[in-house]
This record gives sequence, C-alpha cells and structure tokens, in this order.
Amino acid sequence: MNFDRAIELRRQRRTYQEIADELGVSRNTIYKRFRKEYELGNLTDLSGYRAARPLDPRNNGGYELRCGAVLPVGKSIAMQLTVKEKHAVLGLMQKGRHRTMNDLLLELLRREMG
Repeated sequence: MNFDRAIELRRQRRTYQEIADELGVSRNTIYKRFRKEYELGNLTDLSGYRAARPLDPRNNGGYELRCGAVLPVGKSIAMQLTVKEKHAVLGLMQKGRHRTMNDLLLELLRREMG
C-alpha cells in the first residue's frame, strides 16, 4: 500500500473508505495503519486527527487525552483556589504583567514545555 498517497488523500479530507477504494485495499487496513501511525506520533499535524476525544459537557466537559489525562475546558481554576492561593496568583500576575490568569498559565505552560 502506498501510505504516502493515503496521507495525501486524507489531507484532502477523504474518508477511509474513499482512500481504500482508490488504493485497492480494505477500509479496515487503512484505518489500522492510520491508527498505528498516529499512536507512534507521526500524524499529529493531519487535519481531522485529534489527540483527544471530547467529554460529555454534562460532566463539566473537557477533553480526554490518549494518555488518559483530562484537559478541562470552560471551568475556572480560580473557583478551586483558596483565598491565600488567589493572592499568590495575583502577585505572580502583577510581577509578570499578565492581564489574565490564562495569560499567566499560558506562559507557565510554554516555559515548562519549551
């Protein structure tokens, strides 16, 4: 199977069945190969391939990552902080001239990852 061609077709937003028909293999073969490559970390830039699945919004929403961790979305962290912790965060925000807690968190995350 020409997997480079399969990736090209997937980037054109073709379904697994359309790719399978064009390449002359089964849909299951295409699906398994894409899944394997994704799990090896080779397809994270491919449109439509997500690193996480959305969680039920009735249970606070967010995304469950493939590793099992949950990325919450929409629920404020500030609601979970004590008054003392909130003052500490405000001090960090003023020190770094951050306008919002999200700006501070973004900088901390980028620093940690980079």
